Amino acid sequence: MSHSLSDINGILSLLISKARMTEAELAREINIPRATINRLTSGKTPDPRASTLNAIAAYFNISVEQLIGKKPLLDNSQEVISSTSETIPVIELNKALEWETLIPQLTTSNHFDFILIDPSTCQGKFAIKVQGESMWPQFQVNTLLIISTDKIVKNRDYVLAYVKETNEIVFRQMMIDGTYKFLQAINSLFPSITFTNEDKVIGTVIQTRLNLD
Repeated sequence: MSHSLSDINGILSLLISKARMTEAELAREINIPRATINRLTSGKTPDPRASTLNAIAAYFNISVEQLIGKKPLLDNSQEVISSTSETIPVIELNKALEWETLIPQLTTSNHFDFILIDPSTCQGKFAIKVQGESMWPQFQVNTLLIISTDKIVKNRDYVLAYVKETNEIVFRQMMIDGTYKFLQAINSLFPSITFTNEDKVIGTVIQTRLNLD
């Protein structure tokens, strides 16, 4: 028995990312060569063996028909997951300034934290987890912030910004009053930061997700 399909590379890559694992880890779990998994995710195996498909489908608790794109892939809430969904990496806050060079290097083989986004409704480039309590209670620790680096910053937008004076990256609300700009914390225990021409907005928060991990 054999299957000829075009969607398995996207679906399998999606499943691996959603499980926050690498191709090598999946290969070990199901006792299949890593090279076989890589050929599937890269689309270099148009006619995989039925035994391979069965092992992968069983591991992810889906049917072979879902794996090869003949039936919709569902999440735990029974909503359809599109094989055209994209993954973006969750990176450390202190790495956000380097996102342009960092993100192209991240794959499921060398980075373990990705989230799914719908590219038709979200133009996020990367995500970070909230640290500290400067934006509490609205943004609790470990809340995921999806960041767009293309959005024009407006008054009261939530942003990631690099503050040169203190050499730190902060998550704050941008307040604009004419030519005066400052970064405001929600928690009143944290002072506002004057935003100068030497500082830089890295990106704007366009979505948030509560991470219960």
